[in-house]
Amino acid sequence: MTQAKEKNKPFRQTKKLIRMALEDGWTQTEIAKKARVTQSVVSGWATGKTKAKENQIQFLLDEYGDRLRNGSCHVYCHAEKYYEVDQNLTNYLKKIDIPLPDNSSYISSIELRTLIKAGTGEEVRLPAALVSEKREEIFQVDAPIIFRFTFQCELIVHKKIRKVSTHRWLLHNMGRGGFILARQYRRTLSGEQSKTENRRRQQFSESGVEVPKIASFPDILIGGSNDEAGRWLTDLDELKTTDDLIARTEKLVEGMKEVINIRLHDLEVVLFLLKKALIEAGFPIKGVRKFAAF
Repeated sequence: MTQAKEKNKPFRQTKKLIRMALEDGWTQTEIAKKARVTQSVVSGWATGKTKAKENQIQFLLDEYGDRLRNGSCHVYCHAEKYYEVDQNLTNYLKKIDIPLPDNSSYISSIELRTLIKAGTGEEVRLPAALVSEKREEIFQVDAPIIFRFTFQCELIVHKKIRKVSTHRWLLHNMGRGGFILARQYRRTLSGEQSKTENRRRQQFSESGVEVPKIASFPDILIGGSNDEAGRWLTDLDELKTTDDLIARTEKLVEGMKEVINIRLHDLEVVLFLLKKALIEAGFPIKGVRKFAAF
């Protein structure tokens, strides 16, 4: 069979591919426009009633094909903040009666939070001014994902309302009752990086091509890598039981309510959808009323 005929065949994993895209923030209308079909056709693909041809959804295969082929291996980029053990940090810790760590020139945000919690019993938000540098690490998780959820913001970008996927949760089933919750957030440009990008855009404008400057929060979120995986940074939570997982996510949702741009609709439904995914995967959830046929 020729390559052209192969690409014209119904794509067997259409439903899974479309669901991946929808969970990642695409809309059925956007997919339909790119695939040059109607929204009702995409709806049929999403429910599994019909299958797309490979050449219709090649743009999604380019973005999500690796995930389809490697369902159990997931690679994440984590950015850790480090603090220099200097006079500023010394003064900050002295105010809350916490001794400085010995024999260390730098301390990570995780280590610093653990140190403060051990001394005060409280979790604190560390001052951004104390951060000295960020270091990126790569995490590999070899376990299936049983739940995905993408949080969206509705932002005004160049006088138009645009939905932007800003945060994402992926839940890995690690076996023996344990989980890893991957909490992702969009990469952004730092203040210095924004200045550099604006200088680059200014060169285009001087050549007669109108390129808007990066001037606000939405602008630095919308840009990013052509590869979907490069758009996100990730924090991982290791949780030993279902109860630990639910307690952790409830606390996270409360904290996210302070992020004014996140849609309240997402915060209202995410805990229910998480519990639904756990129940459907066979995990017992407290407080669920069961009705069964005999």
